[in-house]
Amino acid sequence: MKGELQLSTKQDLTLRSSVFETLRSAILRGYFEPGEHLTEINLAEILGVSRTPVREALQILEREKLVTILPRRGAVVADISEENLKDEMEIRAALDTLAVCKAVSRITPEQLEEMERIARSFAMHCRKGETERCAGEDERFHQIITDAADNKRLSYLMEIVREQLYRYRLESLKEPAEYPNLVREHEEILQALRERDPEKGKEAVKRHISRQCRVILHNLKNKK
Repeated sequence: MKGELQLSTKQDLTLRSSVFETLRSAILRGYFEPGEHLTEINLAEILGVSRTPVREALQILEREKLVTILPRRGAVVADISEENLKDEMEIRAALDTLAVCKAVSRITPEQLEEMERIARSFAMHCRKGETERCAGEDERFHQIITDAADNKRLSYLMEIVREQLYRYRLESLKEPAEYPNLVREHEEILQALRERDPEKGKEAVKRHISRQCRVILHNLKNKK
């Protein structure tokens, strides 16, 4: 059952921007699923706003290809496309390999310890089949690498890409048979960081992302 959808309360946002940020995040985080209908009147009621900012937000989301507005049917959450997946994963691979190369020489013992704790928590949630918790821990695991890289511009770009990829991350975790691979790949990345080996880190990250892409593509094709 879905939890309550809360209107974004970030400072300095107009009402239209708040509605847009709320709906965009809800789609990217999997609150609304591909193919789900989004009606202006229902969304306005849920968020406690008029229909105008909802309509404007949906139009922007259509330009971002997150929704499709159909004549006489309203907005529908867009499907995850193979083309978009490949493009996004290609960008993520480039940024993640840069992050790990910088992180190997800068990561602190405390950050490594935190990554190890997160990796154990991720493995536990995998065993329990808790998809959303797995996704959250996976996101935190990779965030520490970005933090350790200590490059503000890289952090900014990674935040954008990770937000866009959250839907794909959830999709990759719908295949329980792949959980042991994810756990092993996290350990390989960790080991490269412990050894402060940039080449080993790059290869571990590339394998991790490449396999996730194959799993997601497989799941998408099976849905057709």
